[in-house]
Amino acid sequence: MAADLSSPAACRSSSRSPWARTCRPRTLTTPAWPTSRASRTVPHTARSTSSAWPRVALRCSSADHRFRIARAFSAGKLHGAIVCPALVWGQGRGPVSRTSVQLPDMVRKALYNGAGVYAGEGSNVWVNVHVDECTQVIVQLTEKALAAPSKPPQLFETFYFASHPTLHSFKDLAVAIGAALHAEQLVASPEARSVPCPKWDPSQKGVRVEDAARGEAEAETERSTPIWPCRTNTRCQSNRAKQELRWEPKIALDEAAMQEATRHCVEEWRKSGELEGMRHK
Repeated sequence: MAADLSSPAACRSSSRSPWARTCRPRTLTTPAWPTSRASRTVPHTARSTSSAWPRVALRCSSADHRFRIARAFSAGKLHGAIVCPALVWGQGRGPVSRTSVQLPDMVRKALYNGAGVYAGEGSNVWVNVHVDECTQVIVQLTEKALAAPSKPPQLFETFYFASHPTLHSFKDLAVAIGAALHAEQLVASPEARSVPCPKWDPSQKGVRVEDAARGEAEAETERSTPIWPCRTNTRCQSNRAKQELRWEPKIALDEAAMQEATRHCVEEWRKSGELEGMRHK
């Protein structure tokens, strides 16, 4: 499922084997908002245009790569689809890594801080999808391609969002993580708290300071602050997956699911011996 389409040789491939790639949805970044308001929710209509909202910039580091893949599909040089999931959560069933990236990162930050933490007001929102239901989309697309290989699609005709309709705020997520860790006696209080948003740097991707330019202060921010959701809101609708695949996600990331996902992270890290090194000193 891996391919590099940045080279001309890759785009000359005539393979008709079904090919799938997952990528991230766009995030709405708000550089002009001050730190105290950095996590305010962006109006839903802003997700489709930046012209009407001058303080909102649409950012996606993989957009160019995504376009090259879609263009190769429409030219008949590759046969497959792009699946763009929301925040993926839940326990995987694979033989290697069985945890996702984003939610476990917030659990790590909570253990480091001794409490569940969110940046700014924590009122920014993302959509999400359980790993099992995201997998269903990929499997169904693979079966569809194997059953009836079709003519090359129109550009982005085989691009599928995969998300549950329910939004979650990062404050709610931090509160659930803090409560779960407190129940495990890993933090002193179930209360979540706010941490400052990192300084906005328009030359970097989002708010992240790249590794080569990172000093000790930035490294400490990376350890203590959930940087990746700062100043971002992510919303998408999985209309194509619902219409063509009859895909209906049913597993919501509610408070109980957030706490269960936290307990799973703790269990995995306890088995691997990593847990003690993550805890607040």
